[in-house]
Amino acid sequence: MPHIKTLIFDLDGTLLDTLGDITHSVNYTLNKLKLKPIETNLVRKYLGHGATALWKKILDGQNKLVDDALAIYLPYLEKHSKILTKPYPGIMDLLLKVKGKYRLALISNKHQKALEHVVEYYFKDIFDVVIGESPNFPKKPNPQSLLYVLSLFNQNRGDALFIGDSEVDINTAKNAKVDVIGVSWGFRDLEDILKEKPNYVVQNASEILKFIGE
Repeated sequence: MPHIKTLIFDLDGTLLDTLGDITHSVNYTLNKLKLKPIETNLVRKYLGHGATALWKKILDGQNKLVDDALAIYLPYLEKHSKILTKPYPGIMDLLLKVKGKYRLALISNKHQKALEHVVEYYFKDIFDVVIGESPNFPKKPNPQSLLYVLSLFNQNRGDALFIGDSEVDINTAKNAKVDVIGVSWGFRDLEDILKEKPNYVVQNASEILKFIGE
């Protein structure tokens, strides 16, 4: 795909393995609410739709507690987001190889401020634009943020490739009519990714290069 000019990435589960820090912060919050902890695999299953959706699933009908949970969880996670978190194998090599050759964007359902904080720490000066959850952009799978990136770079749908680890990312790309790579190492099992029928599926970061003509 040598015509590709822009690579658009998801963050959690695609570039960064954030599951350990998120699970720790979730269980810290549950402890503060005097509720039982939950297992990592359950947190993994619930991720991808943003913090509010995460807590609605965790609390399972106890919606009155969602705001209380978020008030504890979000500031705690922000302060404890760089303990266990690390880029997945091969990600830094991939980003350094494509930096300067392609326009690079990052679109996440993480809150904008928290997203900027994490990206500044792990991927300083890598991305041309970083878009998180904010009043300006609805969350994925709404395609508005992706289409905004294309307009910002003055590019067409065929110029871009979206890379993500979940049904949220795949549907975001499909809604924008942009080709999408599903990665197998993130917050969803491979069979879940295949069900969503992305254009391509990769098993490791270096495989992405073959789809962009590198």
